[in-house]
Amino acid sequence: MKNRHHKGAKGDILLTPMASFDRSESAAVLERNESKDATQSRETVRQITSQVRRHTGITFDEIGAASREENAQLLRGIKELESNPGKIGEWEGFIEWSEKAIQSAKKVFATLKEQVSRACDNELISRNSRDMWLTRFKDPSTGYKQKEYWVMHQMPHYIESWRKVAEKRTTILNNAGYKELVRYDSRFAVIDKKEEFLSLHFEKRKDLIASAEGALLASNSMQLDLYAQAKTKLGEAASQGILSQNKVGQWLERIFKSKAEAKKVASFIHGSASDSLGSLMKNWGNVKKRYDDVAKKFHSQGSEQLPRGIHLVSESQFLGMHYSSRMHYVEEMEKRLMHGSDLSKEPTSFVSIRHAIDTKDWVEAAMLIEQTKKESLQEPDRLRLDSMYRYVKQFTKRSEDSASSLEHAVQAKKKIDELIHQVPSSMQPIVLRLLKGPNGNRSINQFRWVVYNNKWCREHGYLNDDIARRGANKNNEELTKYRAKKGMDIGRHDVLGYETADKQYFQKEEYSKHKATYIHANVKSGGVQQALGQWLEREQDPKTLYWTTLSCHEDGDPKGEIWHNDLFHVLTEMRSATRTIQKAGLMYRSPNENLVAL
Repeated sequence: MKNRHHKGAKGDILLTPMASFDRSESAAVLERNESKDATQSRETVRQITSQVRRHTGITFDEIGAASREENAQLLRGIKELESNPGKIGEWEGFIEWSEKAIQSAKKVFATLKEQVSRACDNELISRNSRDMWLTRFKDPSTGYKQKEYWVMHQMPHYIESWRKVAEKRTTILNNAGYKELVRYDSRFAVIDKKEEFLSLHFEKRKDLIASAEGALLASNSMQLDLYAQAKTKLGEAASQGILSQNKVGQWLERIFKSKAEAKKVASFIHGSASDSLGSLMKNWGNVKKRYDDVAKKFHSQGSEQLPRGIHLVSESQFLGMHYSSRMHYVEEMEKRLMHGSDLSKEPTSFVSIRHAIDTKDWVEAAMLIEQTKKESLQEPDRLRLDSMYRYVKQFTKRSEDSASSLEHAVQAKKKIDELIHQVPSSMQPIVLRLLKGPNGNRSINQFRWVVYNNKWCREHGYLNDDIARRGANKNNEELTKYRAKKGMDIGRHDVLGYETADKQYFQKEEYSKHKATYIHANVKSGGVQQALGQWLEREQDPKTLYWTTLSCHEDGDPKGEIWHNDLFHVLTEMRSATRTIQKAGLMYRSPNENLVAL
């Protein structure tokens, strides 16, 4: 007689005519097993619930690293888990992840505290400024990843700027002519009042110091009358709104730092040559008018009509830029408004460059521009490429020559090893698969691109959790199957699920290059992970990537904005690291293996 099987909660219990217990005994065993499983499940839920409360208590209440929404999302999650313990599988690895996140948040906050406290002790900033930075870190409207970025990457540059101004202040106070300078202009008296000086906004401190340096230089060359005339003229430019008020002093320092003789300085201030102050002011006025025109179009069109990636800086931010930066910014914005989101006539390489600019991947943008220069382009496109080059160049002053060295590649591998643990567990198989391929850098970038589009769509009102939930529903999955069977394009929501996990269920190429489409990927399906990984490994047309938005879900329950944003930030860091490894002619394998040659 063949064996018969009865499926239980923890596996198959074999039943044969020779079994030593009857059906009632079998049922009793199953009941005990199920009871044991239920007890274990409840205990696991209790542990996770306890860890969530500990996590939010530290990262949100104590340190202030998490945002209000990040905190609320975790608390919503445990309420759902407590009412539906069957979702326990979705929390696999949470406790381990949470402990690492807590330690990371503590480290970042401690780093910031140490940075600003030392800056305060060294009289680079005031006590109020120190406290302001700590308060800014705890801003509940800002996500943790953003805070981590500015603490670890931006703060060192701020501190260096503070240090330079502090050193200049010391030099001025030690100058024998400082007292005479104060008699000439009482504004400079505040330089000697430490707390009052440090309480000024940094840009005002910087400009006041520059103005004082300019006055000392002018005094030494007996040109204080010219200094006053230049100051008046620059003040007029500031009052007209064509020059930042915080750049007047820096211009005064620049004029008199040249140590030119009085006749030449007077000619610069009052002359009409192309390089005179009057001509420069005309240039400032012209570029400001172009900015005003861009701003007017920006506000009149509405967000839904604006080209993707366009970002209008405020007037004060614009005036705070160097003149060449203002020019390049206006040029890029004008061309974006002119060409819009119509990619039908856009060279493929330009789409990739635009995306790199949108995501502020300046090194990638510069590399793509150099590659595109070799293409056969029409004259209008050649002029646009030159404009892009000028715009990107200002952000890529740091040399990248050493990035291909073995030492840098090893450091990049270590960075990836750390980042793997920050990837959501459901995405780790895809990420590891992409990293291992010979085109890992390209694959990670393609993944990052479609995740970035989720961020962009949410910021511009095209996507939210409700839209994502409707897009991932069973009806759209059936429509996806129908589209694949008929070879049609039937809409803008493709669903990759248990029954639609294959390349045939991705939008057909003839439609994907010009039509916005959401890929709703059920990350609980191993088949979906494999299909998505295969799609990302293949080189996709940039126009397809431009129009494709990845929206992940678990059995119809969408992953939120924070989840996708965090994934984007991790992929961004990985993208930089994989580029360094590839430049060295190497390839990533896994956290437990060394780099290998391509």
